[in-house]
Amino acid sequence: MGIKIDWDAEESGSGFAPVPEGTWPATCIDLKISEKPGPSGYHWIKLVFGKIQAPDVGENKQAWTDIMSLSPAGLWKLHGVLDNLGIDRDAAGDTDDLREAVVGMNANIVVEHKPHWEDAKAEQGVVVDEVTDVLAGDGFGV
Repeated sequence: MGIKIDWDAEESGSGFAPVPEGTWPATCIDLKISEKPGPSGYHWIKLVFGKIQAPDVGENKQAWTDIMSLSPAGLWKLHGVLDNLGIDRDAAGDTDDLREAVVGMNANIVVEHKPHWEDAKAEQGVVVDEVTDVLAGDGFGV
């Protein structure tokens, strides 16, 4: 006999449903660094946000920025995020310093829906949420 599924216990927003589009208070909970350099020869990073204060979002839901290249031509994006958060880029001389500066910081994230990167899922209308901008402000309790 199979395992009983308790549909009545399903938690709203606890699955893989996207974060609603909009600007939401959140906390940076991690900074992901690529294990290997990308095609440009440089590593990339992503900021991971949790504790997202949006409707019907479970407490464990996370959202990520798009990758930000550490190549000279790609640093503009990271520079913009740091400026928005009021972090002096000279204080983030390496990824350890950067992690220390951003992890735990409250911010307002701008979330947009993008088609899923797998063609078959995109054709089914599956979307993923992406943090397209990170803005200053704790926003909590607002």
